[in-house]
Amino acid sequence: MQSDEAKKAREELLAKWKSRRYQEGAEIKQETPRARRRIIFLALAFVLVATFVGLLQIGLAPIVGVVIGGIALFVAGIWELFVINKEPWSRVLLYILIPFYSLYYTFTRWDKMKKPFIVGLVGAVILVAGIVPAFTQYKGELEDVFVEFMEAAAIKDIDAAYACCSPLQDRGEVADFIDYNYDCFAGYEAVTTSSWEVASSNGVTQGYIGGAIIYSGEQRLPFEAWLVKEQGVWKLIGISVSY
Repeated sequence: MQSDEAKKAREELLAKWKSRRYQEGAEIKQETPRARRRIIFLALAFVLVATFVGLLQIGLAPIVGVVIGGIALFVAGIWELFVINKEPWSRVLLYILIPFYSLYYTFTRWDKMKKPFIVGLVGAVILVAGIVPAFTQYKGELEDVFVEFMEAAAIKDIDAAYACCSPLQDRGEVADFIDYNYDCFAGYEAVTTSSWEVASSNGVTQGYIGGAIIYSGEQRLPFEAWLVKEQGVWKLIGISVSY
């Protein structure tokens, strides 16, 4: 009798052990794909960051950042709509029409909304990282041309000053402009930029820059300058200094 009970106890113990091993194996199998997905995600993130840094070195990161960021935001938006489309239409309309309801919906249903939200967040970061350098890049390019012209005009280097101007300008006119308005160039020290703008129309890219010219003795005069991009190079087409 005791032998039968001992045998039954051993069988129950063995069955529990097998069941536990099976459950542990199932958990391992479930965790393995998740671990692989995490590794793949981290690898892709590393490749994207490395690619972005490399493109930044050659000046293409702003354009690529805007494109990739815009695509990511678009994909995230469509993804979110697919998820919320399973809800009643009243909730869908609230999500689309009511400001900030989308955030409320996202955080109250985080399990199913976290993936598109993270994709959209990453896209927004990449987009901003592309727009900011592109925006400030134009400022630097426009300012460099104007500064080069001011430095040349200050020492009456007509050839260097004319090199900053559009070929549509006559060299003699540039020389006369500098001579006649030399008070605007004498004592030049630096430039501070407060506004700039770039626009393209009919295949022509034009730029505007405004700010103040700093002279020796801390004197400041406001200025405006207009430029045009010719064969990839900014050239001056007009300058206005108020004094």
